[in-house]
Amino acid sequence: MRSMRYSFSAAPLTFAPRSRFNNSCLIDEFAPRSAGADAFDPCRFIVETTDEVWNLRKNVTEALHAYFVDDYIITSTSGTLARGMRELEKLVADSMRAFPDIRIQILDCFCVGDEDNGFKCSMPDLLSGTKLGVSRWGPATGRLAILCCMRPGAGT
Repeated sequence: MRSMRYSFSAAPLTFAPRSRFNNSCLIDEFAPRSAGADAFDPCRFIVETTDEVWNLRKNVTEALHAYFVDDYIITSTSGTLARGMRELEKLVADSMRAFPDIRIQILDCFCVGDEDNGFKCSMPDLLSGTKLGVSRWGPATGRLAILCCMRPGAGT
């Protein structure tokens, strides 16, 4: 699959409006990787970051900067390659503009690794939203789109 690179301007980004949907009820379903109250729980991290950016959307820019490194690299579900924080912000804003009611419903989370060497995690999920904006997926259609995803190898 050919990757596309983002081009963007310095204009302020607009994200989707806030939502009440979240995946926090799943956190207790995932077994913590390490013992101890201070141990890092990678599945909790994945649920919380997904909710803050994609589902609750209180302050998307703040959440992106809190949870992702400045030189973050991602290949989106559409095959778009985003490098760095500005391109990540653009990818998220464009997706939310196209699907203003977008939500990510996490189905499971599993990780291997440890705090010393890092974790490799996967998160099967359902993305759903109504196509109300123009985007790389074409014009607004007013139709509901549902995509089943498997996000492999997210390093934490």
